[in-house]
Amino acid sequence: MGTPEVRLRPARLGDVLSCVDVFYEASEELNARTGQPIMPRNPAGLTRLVEHLLRTDPELSFVADDGSGGIVGFGQAHRRGGTWFLAFLFVRPGHQGQRIGRRMLEACLRGGPIASAQQRPVALAVCIEAIQPVSTALYADFGMLPSVPIYALTGELKPDRTPPPEPRLVAVPFAELVAAGADALADEIDAVDRDAVGYAHQQDHALWTAIDRQGYLFREAAEGRVAGYGYVHRSGRIGPVAVVADAWLPEAIEHLMSSVPVPDAWLAFVPGPSAALVPLLRAGLRVDGPPALYCATGGGPAFSRYLPGNFAIV
Repeated sequence: MGTPEVRLRPARLGDVLSCVDVFYEASEELNARTGQPIMPRNPAGLTRLVEHLLRTDPELSFVADDGSGGIVGFGQAHRRGGTWFLAFLFVRPGHQGQRIGRRMLEACLRGGPIASAQQRPVALAVCIEAIQPVSTALYADFGMLPSVPIYALTGELKPDRTPPPEPRLVAVPFAELVAAGADALADEIDAVDRDAVGYAHQQDHALWTAIDRQGYLFREAAEGRVAGYGYVHRSGRIGPVAVVADAWLPEAIEHLMSSVPVPDAWLAFVPGPSAALVPLLRAGLRVDGPPALYCATGGGPAFSRYLPGNFAIV
């Protein structure tokens, strides 16, 4: 009796835990095979993220079923403005090399850019680990070429680091603005996003708030104009952060770091062109492992003044 054929179908909420399991199994096997450390699992956070994308973009989420009900792979993308972004594409190690990943990628594309081709041009993008040459070649075949490295910076700040200059920004917590009835907050965030990221995406800001990242709106101290926004979690994770000028980014991150108790270690995903890369390295953070690669058919965020919150929502 032959092996049951793997079939693709739209993902359902009942598949989420299986998708999380696929992610960890595939990621940990890759790290072990390439001599990279196995990262601690955070299934609660990953579950929230997979569920979020399934709710916001259900037509762009697919699973690979082994024919007996077992999930052997999953793919998820999201559409924000004119950008289609592949958030996840993972296959269990025992089922790799069977073109399942390519089939899921094509299914996610059919649900998004191809279905919307008559409406407007769509840019395609994805973030991948630099240690995945097979994936790099797959995405390049669809026009998503590596363009920007994004480094994970971790660690503690030096106790003797140079004090920051006189603040030029004022940081106001989102919660404080909402409590005061600041109806313009969403519009102000959207304006920053359209400028720095390329599209507005309030649905994702709702996620950052739901997972307890503290959001701040930055204003120029002298003029009161909106300079950007940023998020920080008490665990030390920083991002996303977006500002309207490169010069504001290091100070915005400094505000975020000073707004929570000092954690065991900070974590920020910092693009190579970022205005914050050198200041953070000089402050004591270090590059942790190989970078991720932002791959796209063209364009993308203004990475000199934007830090993503993770590699699934960029």
